[in-house]
Amino acid sequence: MPLLPALLPLVSDLLTQYGNASAPHYRGQNIRGMIEQSRTSIMQFFGNHYHLVFTSGATEANNLFLYQIPDDAINNDIRIIMPQTEHPSLLQPAIKLHSDALMLLPVNQDGAVDMAVMQDYLAQAKQQNKQIFLSVQAAHSETGIVQNIKEIFTLAKNYDAITHCDMVQLLGKYQMPPDCYDSIDYITISAHKIGGLQGAGALLYRDTKKPKSMLLGGTQEQHLRAGTENFIAINCFAEAIRLLPDNARLDFMLILRNRLEQGLIKAGADIVSYGAERLHNTVFAIHPHLQAQQIVMQLDLAGINASNGSACSSGKVSANQALLAMGYDEAQASRAVRFSFGNDMSEAGIDKAIQAWQGLRL
Repeated sequence: MPLLPALLPLVSDLLTQYGNASAPHYRGQNIRGMIEQSRTSIMQFFGNHYHLVFTSGATEANNLFLYQIPDDAINNDIRIIMPQTEHPSLLQPAIKLHSDALMLLPVNQDGAVDMAVMQDYLAQAKQQNKQIFLSVQAAHSETGIVQNIKEIFTLAKNYDAITHCDMVQLLGKYQMPPDCYDSIDYITISAHKIGGLQGAGALLYRDTKKPKSMLLGGTQEQHLRAGTENFIAINCFAEAIRLLPDNARLDFMLILRNRLEQGLIKAGADIVSYGAERLHNTVFAIHPHLQAQQIVMQLDLAGINASNGSACSSGKVSANQALLAMGYDEAQASRAVRFSFGNDMSEAGIDKAIQAWQGLRL
C-alpha cells in the first residue's frame, strides 16, 4: 500500500529530527518520547489489552513469536498448530526449526480452517500432555479469506494453547470482530500494510507473555529487541493506525470490491472464495485460459499492478500453493491473479482494472 498522503508532512518534519533514543541528552530523549508516545497510541487502539515491542516488520514479529517456543520442542514436548496456508514468515521457520512438532491444519474449499480437525489436533496434544502453540493468520494475504478468529482462539484456549494471530492483512481492510482479542496472547501488525512506511512492525503481547529477545546487543525496546529504533517509521506507524478507515469507508471499499468482482466474472473469471467472508480490498481471480505471469505482464502494460500472490510468495511461475491446499488443481492455480487496493481507490480505478482484464489476449 502506498504511503498515506496525510503522512507526508509528518515524514518531512521527522526527517529534520535526529538523535539516538538511548542517549541521555535532550535530542535523544526527544526521540525516546516520540517512540513511547507511538507505543502508547497503538496500545490504546487495541484497548490497552497488550504491551508491544517494535520490530522491523511483520516477518520479524512473526519470527519473534516462534522464538518463544522452548527448546523442549526438540524433545517432543511441544505441539505447534497452524494452517497449511499460513504466511511464509510463520510456516517456513516453523518447518525449519520445529518440523517434528508441527501439525498443519487443512482448510476447506474457501480457505477457512477445518475446525473439526483443529479440535482433534488440540485434543490429541492435550491428551498427550504437550504444550500447545497455535498461530492463525486472521486474513489470508492472497485469497483475502477472513478466518473466524473469535471461534478459533476461544477453542484453542479451552485446551490451554498459547495463541498468536497475524493481523497484518486484516487491519484497515475489514471491520474488527467484537471481543476478538479475548483469547489471543500475541498479535503481529505491520506499518506499510496500512499506509505507513516500510521498516516498522510490532508484536503485541499479554502481560504474562512477555517475549524473550531474539536480537541481542543493546537494551533497546525494554531489553526485548536490540538495535537503534527506526523512530521515523514508528511515528508514522502510530499515525497510520490513527488514520485507519472508519466503517463507512470500509463499507465503500466492499462496494468497490464487489464492483470489481462482477466485472471480472462477466469477463469469464472465477473468483476464489466467492461468497465467503473476505477482506474488503482483495480479489483473487482465475482466468479461463491465460497463465498468471502472462496476465500480470499485460495488466502492467495497461497501468494495473496485480500479482500472482502476495509479495512474500509471488515472483515464481509455479501454481499457487494456497489454491492447491483449497482443492484447486494445478492448471487453475497457475491462472490465478490477485488484485488489492488501498482505501483511496475510486470507481474509476476499479473500472480501469476491469477494462484491462477484458483486454487480455492469448
